[in-house]
Amino acid sequence: MLFYEFQISCNPAEELPSGYGEERRKREERLSELNEVLYAQHTDGKNFFVIDRPLSDGFHMCGAVGQTKPMTAGLLGKLLAPMLSEVCDMKKVSVESLREITREQFAHYIEICDKKSYLNCCSPLYDLQLNYADNRYFRLAEEIGAMRPQLSRMKAYREAEELMADSSFLDELARIYSDKNERKIFYGHPVHYHITAGNSDAAMAMARLLVRALYSNKRLAGQRINRVYNI
Repeated sequence: MLFYEFQISCNPAEELPSGYGEERRKREERLSELNEVLYAQHTDGKNFFVIDRPLSDGFHMCGAVGQTKPMTAGLLGKLLAPMLSEVCDMKKVSVESLREITREQFAHYIEICDKKSYLNCCSPLYDLQLNYADNRYFRLAEEIGAMRPQLSRMKAYREAEELMADSSFLDELARIYSDKNERKIFYGHPVHYHITAGNSDAAMAMARLLVRALYSNKRLAGQRINRVYNI
């Protein structure tokens, strides 16, 4: 599952009450209403979108997407614009500042929505089974990898040599960059590597390099790296 945050820019923008007291209650009710519509129309066990705060020209939103291809601003706009146009009477809707985030960041936005009473229709962390980090059996560290600029074959080899990677690691890089690599066949398939290194930092450096190589060759949809430790 991929997690994103983005901004919805709309014209005309819906003017929500910005004050305290009664205005705050009306703002909470309106955003809760919009999130209920989002939940009803766009949540199917694979996708989930929520408005977590109003902006001067629209909304800030986050989403969990179950598709196996990276989400784009254009795809999101086509998905959400009809509902927002109908419910909010918005004539022009566009998606801006789209970026991938970690599960932890997504959970943080959901918790904010709960505290502000913007989300009363569901419990997404449980509904989407995203509460797996709340346990005593292992620890989870997440990060969004630095995938830009695209990693070339030669640069991947140079970085591997700087890490003093062995021949099996270089062989795997060769397979990833091979012209015989059928991306349509292998795209999205889980990969498992057993990395032997002197310490955890060296192992993570090798893992990041492999992820960047896979992403540059369109073998991965997302940029998130999860590290499970203290098992």
